[in-house]
Amino acid sequence: MSDRYITFRSFAVMIKSLRMGWHLSSVVPITIQRVCRFAGPGVDRGPRHSQHGYSRTKQIQARSQAATGMLRCNISCRFVATWIAVCAAWLAPFATAQDAAPRPETPVRVDQRPAPQEPADKASENTAVEAGNGAVFESDLPEISFAQVLDSFGVVRRWVDHGGVPDLDGTPLPQAWIASVILRNSSGIIGQHTAIARSPDDSALTVRRAATKAITRAVNRVQGPPDALRRARILESLAGARLSIEISTARPAPVADGISAAQLDSWLRPGLEGMLLRLDGFARARTPAVMLSAGVPASTALVSLVAELAEDPTVALTPFDQLVDSGYELSFFRVQHAAQARPDSPPLLLHRGGGVVAPVRTAELADLAGRISAHIRGRAWPGVERLGLRGDLDPVTGIFAKGGAPPFGQALAAEALLRYASAPGGDPTEATRARVAAETILAALAVVEGDERAPWGDAVTASACLNALAIVDRAAIESSGELRGLRERCVPMVAGAFDTKAGFDPMIPAAARGVVARALLNLAKFEPWNRESHLVRAESAIRQAYRESTDSQLLSLMPDLAWADIALARATGIDPPSAAALRALRSRVIDLQLGKDDLVEADRDLAGGFVLDVAGSPLPTWQSARAAALLATMLGEPSLTRGSLASGEIAPELLNLSRSLRFIKQLTADERAAHMYADPGLGIGGVRVSLWDQEMPLSASALGLIAVTESLESFDSITTRTRPAAGGP
Repeated sequence: MSDRYITFRSFAVMIKSLRMGWHLSSVVPITIQRVCRFAGPGVDRGPRHSQHGYSRTKQIQARSQAATGMLRCNISCRFVATWIAVCAAWLAPFATAQDAAPRPETPVRVDQRPAPQEPADKASENTAVEAGNGAVFESDLPEISFAQVLDSFGVVRRWVDHGGVPDLDGTPLPQAWIASVILRNSSGIIGQHTAIARSPDDSALTVRRAATKAITRAVNRVQGPPDALRRARILESLAGARLSIEISTARPAPVADGISAAQLDSWLRPGLEGMLLRLDGFARARTPAVMLSAGVPASTALVSLVAELAEDPTVALTPFDQLVDSGYELSFFRVQHAAQARPDSPPLLLHRGGGVVAPVRTAELADLAGRISAHIRGRAWPGVERLGLRGDLDPVTGIFAKGGAPPFGQALAAEALLRYASAPGGDPTEATRARVAAETILAALAVVEGDERAPWGDAVTASACLNALAIVDRAAIESSGELRGLRERCVPMVAGAFDTKAGFDPMIPAAARGVVARALLNLAKFEPWNRESHLVRAESAIRQAYRESTDSQLLSLMPDLAWADIALARATGIDPPSAAALRALRSRVIDLQLGKDDLVEADRDLAGGFVLDVAGSPLPTWQSARAAALLATMLGEPSLTRGSLASGEIAPELLNLSRSLRFIKQLTADERAAHMYADPGLGIGGVRVSLWDQEMPLSASALGLIAVTESLESFDSITTRTRPAAGGP
């Protein structure tokens, strides 16, 4: 486990935790946590606990013992401890990394009981775990090096290629408390097993047992009829399978007291930590890779673990605190993870199922944009129907959402492709392909088939269509009956979305007002004879959107509202009236960006993301692309970012934008992340919901591409700015 460090940015959070009665164990020294954890009456303070007590990072409201299960003296102790941590933070810059105390692991004890035998009729299941018995995790096993992980991978790969695991032959394998082996092909997982050591002496066989059952299940899956070609068919199928292994040598540590099942999703590090559930000597586990592949949060995985361990699905409906009282013990663990991107490729050492990408260089942005653009184009509807693009993709299974993508997402994707086609630094051939694909998508939107929704059926979708059409060459629109038809149907719907006296149509969500405001402004392009009237109405809509949005709501209108305001200012020859509001918003957004000093080593792949708390997620998701697109636009606008590369505001804002682009690149699936995808070629280049949720919404890839192309535009713009004269501002 990685060390934890205090940063000055954490002060506000720590003060808030004091004011609200919350406890943040990540900011309290481990030595103080041990006192707080076992300070209450009736708590076992035996020698083992006094050495290894542990509290996990999570904001837990401690207003009463009923709410958290924490004793009053614990609350008081932790209140004081947090203040001690605040004071200690001032000394943190003078401390060295060697002085930081590592997070200890609490030993776990499982009572003795013989391991149950797996029923014969379950031998072909793809996902299963082995019961552990008599496992007394008194100490960590010898730490394994990266080289040992790769050597173990090579051993298991040879077993896979030979179609089975040989009898004990002295093959050296590392000891492991928990090991998991997964075999995949284009149809998904064909064999998987997670083994749990029965005892310290038995830990040397954990990897072997996991491999044996995973390969057996894969053979049962691919063997086919018992004919003369059976053996050759099995070996050919296994040779085409991709292998993934996970090995855990550290003791599983108990989940912190007071953590409910609902809180587990934000308490456990998703994609990095697995869960071990024990009851009366039996155990079940979910490793990080298994949870990533299934796309389930910790709370959902816990339900399935309880159902398996109890052998009764109804028990999983019992509140978790009652399960704990009845003897269930939940722990978490970390693993070393290695996997193949292709059956014939060498193994890759993975972090959260992928890799930690380096800071993005400007020269790499065009390549990143090209990969996202190619992914969007690859979602074209494969049938004869004019459905445009396919919907949300689950790359693990290779399955798209039923039917075509919603028209709003398709219009946004078309706009993203058109922006990419005109961005500087791109490949001309790829730019042409993107432009053709965008016009094809918009033409398909003009044709409504079956139960498909008409894009002009609501003002928001119609606005998204007009915003994309505004970038299309006018000659291309006039020469296409479908593009003209789409424009003519969307214009009246957008025109009726806002009235200078009545304001926005009440059916328009507040978060969509930026999209509509842009479309109102674009009406001036489509109806130049009524240009002044459209500009007046667009300005009124923009001002109302700003005026009626709170600080917390304003970001949800971005970047569209900022684009509308900047475009209106350019059309009228003035600076954006909302310049001060946008600059203030940028400052608030930057304060929500995670930097290296805000993260422990294990979470370094989150650097550059924004903690927007969208849809209940306290960690960065694809919505960070919205903030990145806003920063990119503001960087290239002289009225919002003053100066030049040599002086002024550009250098620090460029650094902030570069950090956010690194996170977008991290979210964009590459070869490492694609090791778990049914069709790696289909998923590579797609922007994922988060680093632990592999689903790829069309809007996520579209907004990610827009953020990158806006950055390319702004980088090109700031390089042409004239340097200020000597002595100038």
